[in-house]
Amino acid sequence: MRSLARSFVLVAAVASAAKKQKDDKIKITFTNKLDGPATLYVMGKKMHAFAAQGEKHSARSSDGQSWTAHDARGGEVFHYVVREKDGPDQRVDVSRGVSRRTIMSIVESEDHHLHRVDGGGDANAAGCADPVRAGDRVNVVATGVDGAPRLSFSDHVVHAVGDSDPADAAWIVEGDGEGPLFPGGAVFLKSEKHGVYLDAPPPVEGKHVPLLARWRDRGDFQRFMLFKAPDHDDAPLSALCYGDAAYLLAHTRNFVDVSDGAAYARWRHRGDWQSLAFERAAAAPGHEEL
Repeated sequence: MRSLARSFVLVAAVASAAKKQKDDKIKITFTNKLDGPATLYVMGKKMHAFAAQGEKHSARSSDGQSWTAHDARGGEVFHYVVREKDGPDQRVDVSRGVSRRTIMSIVESEDHHLHRVDGGGDANAAGCADPVRAGDRVNVVATGVDGAPRLSFSDHVVHAVGDSDPADAAWIVEGDGEGPLFPGGAVFLKSEKHGVYLDAPPPVEGKHVPLLARWRDRGDFQRFMLFKAPDHDDAPLSALCYGDAAYLLAHTRNFVDVSDGAAYARWRHRGDWQSLAFERAAAAPGHEEL
């Protein structure tokens, strides 16, 4: 029995090591370019102490991991976020002032407007030919699921079905101000028919519940932060165009997702189920556009 137990432990250890090797599939070689000793950290955990300039250190990492270095006085002088798309064998100089910020750190910072193509001021420099603007009448389409259903609601519960009533699927998109909508900005979706806002309820007894549309005021539950597709993260922040992939981050720190005819906010990644797009809503009956 002891031999069998040891075998199980060995198998579990091998499986755990194999999983870690699969997850940490990126090799990074750091070279200390600082004029003195430095300490390297990954996700806040101390990993290596450089004794002098020119010293190298190799480690395995994974997409999204954050590495920092502190100088001899203990101040952070280097910040690097690993990206899988940069290849399996990366070489990085630990230099003072080097910083690669994640899209989340950019949009949540006080200076995020400086990363926008308009510099936070020129509404005509949206970097987008046909931007979605605050006050537009829109449909919100779940482009990443079969049938590309529109978000609509009945009895205060938000659905994503292909045969929804057009009146229940028309939303007025709002932001904190006027003009085009940019990543990092707030998005509020108000039902044109009912005047209530889309909201993301917190989990109930640890279980996620569908999105709702209940109230006529705008609060934290009704506020969503706009993101574009991950392949836009390294570019200056341009406005969201009609038809662009859009991702809405709820106050729960999860992105809106659609599956099985319902809309939720359950996970923190941007995948197919989280991919939405704005399209212009058809004119309401009796209000045809000229």
